[in-house]
Amino acid sequence: MSGVNHNATHIANGWNFQSNAAIVLFIRNIKGSKSVIVERAKEYGE
Repeated sequence: MSGVNHNATHIANGWNFQSNAAIVLFIRNIKGSKSVIVERAKEYGE
C-alpha cells in the first residue's frame, strides 16, 4: 500500500457546510433575492 488516505469525508463536510451557509444567507436576504445560482460540475471543466 502506498499509504495514501482516500477518505474524502472532509471534502463532503465542506460541501455540506457551503450548501447550508448558502441556504441561511438566502433565507436572511430572501426579500432582496431574485435568483439562486447553484455550483455545478461544468464550472470545473468536467
